[in-house]
Amino acid sequence: MKGTLALGNRLVNFVWYRNYDKDEKQDLLTEASGVPHSYSLGVGRIRPEVKSKLREEAAAILPPPLAELVQKVETPFIQAVTDSLATKSVFMHGKVLLVGDAVAGLRPHVAAGTAQGALHALLLKRVFGNNPSMNIDEWEKTTLQWSTFAQKTSASMGDLSQFGHHPEAEDTPIEA
Repeated sequence: MKGTLALGNRLVNFVWYRNYDKDEKQDLLTEASGVPHSYSLGVGRIRPEVKSKLREEAAAILPPPLAELVQKVETPFIQAVTDSLATKSVFMHGKVLLVGDAVAGLRPHVAAGTAQGALHALLLKRVFGNNPSMNIDEWEKTTLQWSTFAQKTSASMGDLSQFGHHPEAEDTPIEA
């Protein structure tokens, strides 16, 4: 059988979120040649000792199937998750517009970045289409409201899942 679903030829998008302090993050984002990076380290640039340490940690703390995935990744990359939110999206009297991720960086776990960009684009039709029903100021207000809500929600969900206590969680352990 040919194709991406054939045994031995399957692809996986695996993301492992980790928290690091500022010094740890800088060490992690420094490539073998000593060049430091601020937000990402591309394929093939991770130092061998960093890759080995991640594999050791995966084996120690992740469930076996996920630890196995980490062991099999030959050329991982690292991307810091950052929060960003613009307070303005229209510039130069409507000649320059920010849309999508340029307005608000949504955390990956909410999978809403594409929806944000699509919403901004669809609403532009109301401004520039054959039958305009929205002016550029209304577009900016509407898109900034949605993006602000989505960005704050994605940050809250991430913070809650990593550091907080869910309001629906029970304090008693579940017994098998």
